[in-house]
Amino acid sequence: MKTMYFWDTAECTLTGNVAVELCHPQMKEKLYTFDAPWEGNCVGYFNIVKWQDTYYLYYGANSYPPYQCEHSMHPIAFCLLESADGIHFWPPKLPGCDFYGNRNNNIVWIGTPTTDNFTVMVDENPDCLPEERFKAVSGGTAKNENGRSYGVLDLYVSADGHSFTFSRRLPVTGNFDSQNTLIYDKKRRTYILYSRKMSGSPDNPVWGGIRTVRVCYSDDLTTFSEPELITYSDGHDFEMYTNGIRPYGDIFIGTPTRYLDRADEAEEIKNLPDRENRQYMIDRWGRMGTALTDSLFMFSRDGEHFTRFPEAFLTPGPEAARNWYYGDCYLSHGHTVTRSAFEGAPDEISMFLSRNYRSDKACELWRCTVRRDGFACIRAGYDGGTVLTQRVMTDGDLNVNFATSAVGHITIAILLDGCRIYTTPRLFGDSVSREVKLPDDIKTKIGNKYVQIAFTMCDASLYSITI
Repeated sequence: MKTMYFWDTAECTLTGNVAVELCHPQMKEKLYTFDAPWEGNCVGYFNIVKWQDTYYLYYGANSYPPYQCEHSMHPIAFCLLESADGIHFWPPKLPGCDFYGNRNNNIVWIGTPTTDNFTVMVDENPDCLPEERFKAVSGGTAKNENGRSYGVLDLYVSADGHSFTFSRRLPVTGNFDSQNTLIYDKKRRTYILYSRKMSGSPDNPVWGGIRTVRVCYSDDLTTFSEPELITYSDGHDFEMYTNGIRPYGDIFIGTPTRYLDRADEAEEIKNLPDRENRQYMIDRWGRMGTALTDSLFMFSRDGEHFTRFPEAFLTPGPEAARNWYYGDCYLSHGHTVTRSAFEGAPDEISMFLSRNYRSDKACELWRCTVRRDGFACIRAGYDGGTVLTQRVMTDGDLNVNFATSAVGHITIAILLDGCRIYTTPRLFGDSVSREVKLPDDIKTKIGNKYVQIAFTMCDASLYSITI
């Protein structure tokens, strides 16, 4: 079975009033408040993995002034929440880490003063040792013999995801003060590392320039290929704070954080929420009060060349008491498939983010959702239009992910050698998997042959089709 995602216009031709349109996550509910002594107002870099029947949500936790907690500005603590359904989370009691004499906590590892991040994967390599089933990459800095700082990336391992030990320093150069991500590609049987590189500044080749994303490969996490910058289709020079790249079916998707410092627009910055605290942050930390972040969506067939939507996938939203800060819209690396709140409705994709980041209040964990395959779609207006796929092979059974208005519709036609041999009745409704069965004589006619599929649409959205 092959799934075609209708985010990729390379797979089809559009005619009439139809266009690829970015979809946007829907904010749901607050799930958790990070108010433990080792947490506070600087909680983020969420990543979520599933092992057996449990979801593991990892995050880094710290506090910055003006939020007052018992141990403000301690070394960053990397913590764990668990869930059976991807919606309700609880902190397991993990006695492995000592936090100022307290061992009754959910900390999996405490970083050094220069540690910045800690991102966990469940290793699907069939040759993985059981005691190393969970792996984490952690970025930070070290100093050379001349006292100059440089970036380092370390590997940690765990049998159960509850307690991690240092394995080795990875032989990769770069700047790693971001959420660096490690993936095992089962198809290519290799590890893929996405990491940060600062590029484009002749004045400071180590830390200057803009934030970019690089990719490199390793068969054994001992040696790596030379990192190369990933490329984008949109031609814009955005600062990519995180990458958010992970497998999705047989392709890669990313929900990266985009960063922009608007310090040169000081008068407009004053109109954003939380003025007193924001000015404090500007006076003490500079860009902490003037930089802003949102989230993008991108996808790739090979993990190196990405189609990136330049418009925001997720924005900070309506101005509220503690938003429109540097730290908004950091979507989790990874997602869960969760039940809908509506009885009988299909499952959704859930992603997670932090709110109240660097404010005067403890951070909160929030959930947002999109429909399955619903990161983007081909959208038709009322005047309608047609989508024609490239030549594909099908056994005759189609499952369509689509939505229409009450008066909208989609019809599906099968073309063999450019000639229309079958057209379905009108489809209408809102389904992530509407089954469309072709007549037996049509199945026989197209057996082992390439066909094209034409969608005629009116006031409708087309997300994907499985053939």
